[in-house]
Amino acid sequence: MRHKQISSETLEDILREDGILEQVDKNIQKKVLAEEMLKEMTKKGLTKASLARTLHTSRAQVDRILDPRNTTVTLDTIFNTVQALGKHLKLQLV
Repeated sequence: MRHKQISSETLEDILREDGILEQVDKNIQKKVLAEEMLKEMTKKGLTKASLARTLHTSRAQVDRILDPRNTTVTLDTIFNTVQALGKHLKLQLV
Protein backbone atom coordinates (compact mmCIF):
# COMPACT_ATOMS: atom_id res chain seq x y z
CA MET A 1 0.00 0.00 0.00
CA ARG A 2 1.39 3.39 -0.97
CA HIS A 3 1.26 6.28 1.46
CA LYS A 4 0.06 9.69 0.40
CA GLN A 5 2.64 12.40 0.65
CA ILE A 6 1.80 15.03 3.25
CA SER A 7 1.44 18.43 1.65
CA SER A 8 1.24 21.95 2.98
CA GLU A 9 -2.38 22.27 1.86
CA THR A 10 -4.76 23.60 4.46
CA LEU A 11 -8.12 22.07 5.24
CA GLU A 12 -9.70 25.08 3.56
CA ASP A 13 -7.69 24.35 0.39
CA ILE A 14 -8.83 20.74 0.38
CA LEU A 15 -12.48 21.63 0.94
CA ARG A 16 -12.30 24.25 -1.80
CA GLU A 17 -10.75 21.71 -4.22
CA ASP A 18 -13.54 19.26 -3.38
CA GLY A 19 -16.12 21.98 -4.03
CA ILE A 20 -17.63 21.77 -0.56
CA LEU A 21 -16.06 24.72 1.27
CA GLU A 22 -19.16 26.90 1.09
CA GLN A 23 -21.49 24.14 2.33
CA VAL A 24 -19.16 23.22 5.20
CA ASP A 25 -18.89 26.88 6.20
CA LYS A 26 -22.69 27.27 6.06
CA ASN A 27 -23.16 24.16 8.21
CA ILE A 28 -20.63 25.33 10.80
CA GLN A 29 -22.21 28.77 11.06
CA LYS A 30 -25.72 27.34 11.46
CA LYS A 31 -24.47 24.91 14.12
CA VAL A 32 -22.89 27.75 16.10
CA LEU A 33 -26.04 29.86 15.79
CA ALA A 34 -28.29 26.99 16.86
CA GLU A 35 -26.06 26.27 19.88
CA GLU A 36 -26.13 29.93 20.89
CA MET A 37 -29.93 30.05 20.63
CA LEU A 38 -30.28 26.85 22.69
CA LYS A 39 -27.89 28.25 25.29
CA GLU A 40 -29.98 31.44 25.53
CA MET A 41 -33.18 29.40 25.82
CA THR A 42 -31.65 27.46 28.71
CA LYS A 43 -30.54 30.67 30.45
CA LYS A 44 -34.05 32.07 30.17
CA GLY A 45 -35.75 28.79 31.11
CA LEU A 46 -37.58 28.61 27.77
CA THR A 47 -38.79 25.39 26.23
CA LYS A 48 -39.24 24.82 22.51
CA ALA A 49 -43.00 24.93 23.06
CA SER A 50 -42.86 28.29 24.85
CA LEU A 51 -40.60 29.73 22.15
CA ALA A 52 -43.03 28.47 19.52
CA ARG A 53 -45.90 30.28 21.28
CA THR A 54 -43.85 33.49 21.43
CA LEU A 55 -43.06 33.22 17.72
CA HIS A 56 -46.68 32.28 16.87
CA THR A 57 -45.49 29.14 15.14
CA SER A 58 -45.33 25.39 15.69
CA ARG A 59 -42.96 23.38 17.80
CA ALA A 60 -41.90 21.60 14.59
CA GLN A 61 -40.84 24.95 13.11
CA VAL A 62 -38.78 25.70 16.23
CA ASP A 63 -37.13 22.30 15.79
CA ARG A 64 -36.20 23.30 12.23
CA ILE A 65 -34.85 26.66 13.41
CA LEU A 66 -32.70 24.96 16.04
CA ASP A 67 -31.59 22.09 13.80
CA PRO A 68 -27.88 22.72 13.15
CA ARG A 69 -28.10 20.84 9.83
CA ASN A 70 -30.99 22.93 8.49
CA THR A 71 -29.37 25.81 6.62
CA THR A 72 -32.55 26.76 4.75
CA VAL A 73 -34.12 28.76 7.58
CA THR A 74 -34.76 32.29 6.36
CA LEU A 75 -32.92 35.29 7.72
CA ASP A 76 -36.27 36.78 8.76
CA THR A 77 -37.04 33.68 10.84
CA ILE A 78 -33.60 33.78 12.46
CA PHE A 79 -33.95 37.49 13.29
CA ASN A 80 -37.42 36.91 14.80
CA THR A 81 -36.14 34.01 16.89
CA VAL A 82 -33.14 35.92 18.16
CA GLN A 83 -35.37 38.89 19.01
CA ALA A 84 -37.77 36.58 20.89
CA LEU A 85 -34.75 35.48 22.93
CA GLY A 86 -34.06 39.11 23.82
CA LYS A 87 -30.94 39.31 21.70
CA HIS A 88 -29.76 40.98 18.51
CA LEU A 89 -28.06 39.33 15.57
CA LYS A 90 -24.99 41.04 14.16
CA LEU A 91 -23.98 40.12 10.64
CA GLN A 92 -20.65 41.02 9.08
CA LEU A 93 -19.12 40.69 5.66
CA VAL A 94 -15.55 39.47 5.91
